[in-house]
Amino acid sequence: MILSPASSEAKHQIDVTAEDQQMINRFARLNLKSDELQNKYEELKRQTENLEEAENELMLQDDLDEDFADDGDDDDKNSNQNQQSGQSSAVKIKPSSNIQFVVGTSFMAVTKTECESLIEQRKAEIKQKMKDLDEQLAPMKEEMNSIKSKLYAKFGSNINLDSEDS
Repeated sequence: MILSPASSEAKHQIDVTAEDQQMINRFARLNLKSDELQNKYEELKRQTENLEEAENELMLQDDLDEDFADDGDDDDKNSNQNQQSGQSSAVKIKPSSNIQFVVGTSFMAVTKTECESLIEQRKAEIKQKMKDLDEQLAPMKEEMNSIKSKLYAKFGSNINLDSEDS
């Protein structure tokens, strides 16, 4: 019977020492913590994107308000002409100047200027949190890479330390 290289590797058992097991356990804990921090980072990134989208909506609102102000002058002229001729004119309603801003689980009515200020404040807070997460992740990744190289050096292909999503 001829043994293939894979089956001969299966017969070659490597002893796992207590120190090896501690490194494996340490890697698993770091990996779990790293995944949690990555998920938090991604959530903060989504929040930043949402805030940027809200900023864009405010800019669009400005454009609508300016268009309304420009159209308002023409409407006054048309309205006077229509009233003189006995025709009724269409009424344009100005968009609300109060903006609903989320605070916790509630909404608060704020002006456009206040809303812009609140958005900038939140973006700065989120940016700082993302920076803090990066600072926490960097040493974790270094330690994980160190442990991974030591374990792969000893166990080779008999151990899998790569995450499933990478």
